[in-house]
Amino acid sequence: NIGYGLDLRRIHNPERHRRIADALTALHLDGLADRRPEELSGGQQQRVALARALVIRPQVLLLDEPLSHLDPSLRSELRDQLRRIHAELRVTTVYVTHDQREAFSLGDRAAVLHNGVIEQLAPPSMLYRHPATRFVADFLGEMNWIEGEVTEQTSTQTKVQTHLGCWIAAPVALPVPQQIWLGFRPRHAKVAARSENSFVGAVRGITSFGDYDECLVRTVNGQHLRIHLTDASTQITDLLAVTLSVNKTDLVIVPRS
Repeated sequence: NIGYGLDLRRIHNPERHRRIADALTALHLDGLADRRPEELSGGQQQRVALARALVIRPQVLLLDEPLSHLDPSLRSELRDQLRRIHAELRVTTVYVTHDQREAFSLGDRAAVLHNGVIEQLAPPSMLYRHPATRFVADFLGEMNWIEGEVTEQTSTQTKVQTHLGCWIAAPVALPVPQQIWLGFRPRHAKVAARSENSFVGAVRGITSFGDYDECLVRTVNGQHLRIHLTDASTQITDLLAVTLSVNKTDLVIVPRS
């Protein structure tokens, strides 16, 4: 099974045996070479498929949803193995997945596609912290969006005028003035006294998810924002007026087109 690609390429012994042995060792399949497919676990079968692809020494390896049909614990185990194999063999790999955890944990760079076009290509941390478009930001997790306009740019900050007042964000490469979307993730809003990037709202609903409470907060202009509070010491009740603040490094700015 593993040597099939070598047979097609007319690679014979002893080179054929040596490559198969190397692939078995790299994928921790030593001692399983003589087993039939039905005698292997799901994870072992996936590793055999990977060994069959690697044994021909491809310049580029394409993996299309390789873990999609495995249970969560096995997916986690094989994800760790794929990371190790890539580090050891250094084969350029294109990994197609709908699972953001897989993309972020395995990729040196990740591409977000929208309607068949690459919306942004960047290291995973850059995609999450500095999305180029609203689509990319929304794709990577729930966001709150506020309409705004960039009114001032310096080397250390960006001033944005919104219906919730003037907000200060990290510097971005945008002209002045510029109509934009100002966004932040629900977990980045904190209950705090009036300070930079703070706003007042009324709690209109609370849902507990165990490790955090999701609060629906209505702002002074009637917009509803979702806030995730993880601090157990923060006492929030329905209909309570709260002051919330967002750190400028947690703000996302994308052009409004």
